[in-house]
Amino acid sequence: ELLVKFNKYQKFILTLPPKGTKLGLILKTNKTLGNMTEIVDVVENSPLMNLIPKNVCIVSLKAGAIGFVQPRSMKDTVESFGKVQAAASKQLEMIVAPNGTTSA
Repeated sequence: ELLVKFNKYQKFILTLPPKGTKLGLILKTNKTLGNMTEIVDVVENSPLMNLIPKNVCIVSLKAGAIGFVQPRSMKDTVESFGKVQAAASKQLEMIVAPNGTTSA
C-alpha cells in the first residue's frame, strides 16, 4: 500500500556493527507517511556515517536474522536492527524512500 506512494527508492547493503555498538541514527516517526520510521540524521561518529542518507523513510529491511520486514513503527525498526546486530551475519539490506519533503 505505502509502496505506491513512492517513486524513488534507494537500496543499501550494510554490515552493522556488533550488538552493543550504537548505530548513531537519529530516528523519528513520520506521521504523514503512515508512521514509517524516518532517518533524520546520522551522527558524525556513527559506524554508518557516509553509508546511508538522512531525511529518508525506511520502507523495508531484509537480513538472515529477521527475514523481510516492513517496519510499522520505530519500535519494530529498532528491534530489527538489534536482532541483526546480535546475529552471526550482520549484513542488512535496507530500502529507503524520500521522506516526502525532499523528493524532487
